[in-house]
Amino acid sequence: VVDAVNVDRVDLSGRFATLGRIIDDDPLIVGFEQMTYTFFEANDTFTMIPIIKGGNQRSELTFSLRASIIRGSDANAAETDQDSSDRDILARETQDRTFRPAQQSVPFVFELIDDDDPEPTEDFQVELSLEESGLNVNLGGVVEIDGSISVLFSSARIVIIDDDATVTIGWEEEFTAVNENQGFLELCVVILNITGNAFPPDEAITLAANTIPGTAADPGDYRELTDEDLFLFDITAANNRTCIEVFIEDDDLLEATENFSVQVVPDPFSHPEGLPPNFFLVPDLTVVEIMDNDFVRIGFTDLEYSVDESDPFATVTVAVLENRVQRPVRVRFSTEVLANDTATAGVDFTPVVMELLFNESIDAIDVMIPIIDDSFVEGDETFTVSLVRDPMDPLDEVIISPDTAIVVILEDDRVTIGFEETEYTVTEGVNRTVQICAVLISGTLERGTTVTFSTSDGSAMAPEDYTATTVMFFFDRDSNRSCVNVPIITDSVPEVPEYFCGNLNTFDAAVLLNPDKANVTIIDAGVIPILVNDTVIGDPLFTVPVYVPDIEDS
Repeated sequence: VVDAVNVDRVDLSGRFATLGRIIDDDPLIVGFEQMTYTFFEANDTFTMIPIIKGGNQRSELTFSLRASIIRGSDANAAETDQDSSDRDILARETQDRTFRPAQQSVPFVFELIDDDDPEPTEDFQVELSLEESGLNVNLGGVVEIDGSISVLFSSARIVIIDDDATVTIGWEEEFTAVNENQGFLELCVVILNITGNAFPPDEAITLAANTIPGTAADPGDYRELTDEDLFLFDITAANNRTCIEVFIEDDDLLEATENFSVQVVPDPFSHPEGLPPNFFLVPDLTVVEIMDNDFVRIGFTDLEYSVDESDPFATVTVAVLENRVQRPVRVRFSTEVLANDTATAGVDFTPVVMELLFNESIDAIDVMIPIIDDSFVEGDETFTVSLVRDPMDPLDEVIISPDTAIVVILEDDRVTIGFEETEYTVTEGVNRTVQICAVLISGTLERGTTVTFSTSDGSAMAPEDYTATTVMFFFDRDSNRSCVNVPIITDSVPEVPEYFCGNLNTFDAAVLLNPDKANVTIIDAGVIPILVNDTVIGDPLFTVPVYVPDIEDS
């Protein structure tokens, strides 16, 4: 191309175009995934898959690979001769496969011959070759790709395991139950089955055991087997059963049935590459269930709880009283009114029925029982709370004690009872009495209550001036006034006016007494009282009465 503006004259007598060829130096790397493949004789077929392991396969590239079976050279080489009566592979085969654009792998499938004859483990080789040249394809060796090293395999070893000569080793029991207090458990590995001539009498297979946690925990439930504490099983023809002891930890926790597993594996020191191909570990895992033998006692923390009637709730505590809980434990709580109880459900408290759940983190529960307040004086009242065991828990594991308690509702309403009069006056006379009354002054009684009336001496003395009296006054919803007649004693001795006292007492905390005292004045029948400024003056100034009544004056 000539720029005619800047160049005056150009000689184009020579070549003005040429062909450039770009040689790709990125290798396409193909090989087997692994060096050794193992198959059982009964598989009938085996498949090997070469893959593109590196490089960049362009969409326009197509190439073919050939896989060839090559008989091994040792005594255990697999037989591939078509005419042999003891064949292992169907025929000496060569197979071709084509890699097409964007294809990353192609399978080679060969057939195996299954027979009934015990044989040693046999092997043969399969090699890859490139059937189309002109591509930079590497089938082996060490190739450097973008600064990294990739090792590729163009041949692989095929191992045929004869299933007519096998040894099966495993746990004697796949499941074992043990009581928590048993202390230890013996687990045994045995030779379960031998076919063919696969187990020389003097050959030893060494196995190691280790524990695998389940719902049981180490160290609380069992003692773990670790790599530092290996148990070796030396299984030989002369010793076809070997046992170990696993220690079980006893505790005081109420737990559900727990489990852990013990696994048997080839001892990595004796068998770094695993057991011989015709040796099988089945079952290699045994499950151990630990049966709990503990019990737990749950109950009320007190036999009696009290609450003021004005409080909104009565609090009752239910707790684990003996041992500890680790598994969920359910207890049913309810309120009841028994024959000796005085409270009424729905009137004095709200009934409660509920399920209480205890577990590892909950060992005490406060139950709130609503209390109904009123303005009636009812006295202290009671109801019962009770616990029952969840029927799903075994009887020997959950003990409910104490299973009942009393709740006392303390009466906080008050009534006032007092004397109807605080001053009474009576004149001496034959069969003379004075009536003294107490009345309900305030409040409402929903129940009966008693108040004690009694007399006490003042200047008047019993029994010379009056008869000492003690009685019980009864009050309830229908009776709010009670009275008593106190006899007065008449004599012939002139006296000044005298008095004695009436008193009220009660043991009922819901009853206030006011006024709780009253005075009774006795006037002598032979004295005319003189009033001075409305005050009764006796007869201290006169040696004889001013007036002495006769029989007609009564």
